[in-house]
Amino acid sequence: MIPGVDVDRRKGTVVSAKGSVTLYIDGRKVDYREVQTLRPRDVEEIEYIDLPTGKYALDIAAINFVTKQYDSGGYVSLYGAQGIGYLDGDYNANAKLAHGNTSYTVIGGYMTKQYHNHGTRHEEMMFPGGTVARDLTTIDALNGRRQQYVQLNVANSNDRHNIVAKASLVNDNPPEMFDNSLLTYSGITA
Repeated sequence: MIPGVDVDRRKGTVVSAKGSVTLYIDGRKVDYREVQTLRPRDVEEIEYIDLPTGKYALDIAAINFVTKQYDSGGYVSLYGAQGIGYLDGDYNANAKLAHGNTSYTVIGGYMTKQYHNHGTRHEEMMFPGGTVARDLTTIDALNGRRQQYVQLNVANSNDRHNIVAKASLVNDNPPEMFDNSLLTYSGITA
């Protein structure tokens, strides 16, 4: 809802007219997955910094999510998305525990995409000497990708310090790709 800022929720990118916008939670640089895990009731305010200075000086623009600080408690949340017609899913879990000045956050998820493609495409090109037809028949094709991740954040903060430790493990399998197609031309002969 910020004028001039575009958010692509599928790709997890935030862009302003000047370029890429850096995301922060309580002044700590984060990726879009961490922002996705925020619950709306935990956000006190959202700061948009159009002309960054201080710790944001290296950014083109920045958005800082200021969250409520709890002394104790926690929550677990699950969310996912499933595409219809293809094996295309994104499944995630998030857990947060706060105790005193220390909070622990664990984020994990699994993403899979797999497409099978069969079909025919017909094109006709007009030349002064006649028409050439091009037919592409895809007999069998497969594109696939799997990714798993887990991330642990530990934060300890008070009036004098803000210490954050972060550990991440990511398994990103290379895509499986093959294509078996037949391309034929018909029409003008030399």
